[in-house]
Amino acid sequence: MAKAKAKTYTITDIARICGVAVSSVSDYIRKHDLKPTEIGDHNAKLFTYQDFKQIKDYYENKARNQAKTTRTDYKDELIRQLKSENEMLRQQLAIKDKQIAESHKLITQVNQLSSQTNKIASQAQQLDLIKNNHQIASHSTTHDNTNEDKNQPPKHQSFFHRLFNN
Repeated sequence: MAKAKAKTYTITDIARICGVAVSSVSDYIRKHDLKPTEIGDHNAKLFTYQDFKQIKDYYENKARNQAKTTRTDYKDELIRQLKSENEMLRQQLAIKDKQIAESHKLITQVNQLSSQTNKIASQAQQLDLIKNNHQIASHSTTHDNTNEDKNQPPKHQSFFHRLFNN
């Protein structure tokens, strides 16, 4: 009775079925020291169903683990980024709070200076009024003296002055 020939797979067949590159399957075979059961046409290395199943299981598990790891890594990375952004926003908020406090201080100083300026302006107006009153009083005194001078008889003037000025 003849033995039934078991199905064998080439590296290319295994790569195509698993959905990976031929070089990836070759690397796996080399790392796990798998030996081909036969050499086929054009020196193609043929592997048994058990080897094929082992390689297929490896790539299926790897894909599942990567998907889980990728999601977990993505979530972790997102959380890390959000924490970083949150910290940056906190620092910016602290800076803005300091700027607001400094602005309030400056506004208070401006208000104080404005109040002092108004007081000084008021005092200056009062001084001007006093000065104007004093000038008016001295002017009226001078004016009275001038009127008195007009009432006095004219002083003695020379002949030529009287001749040419009249």
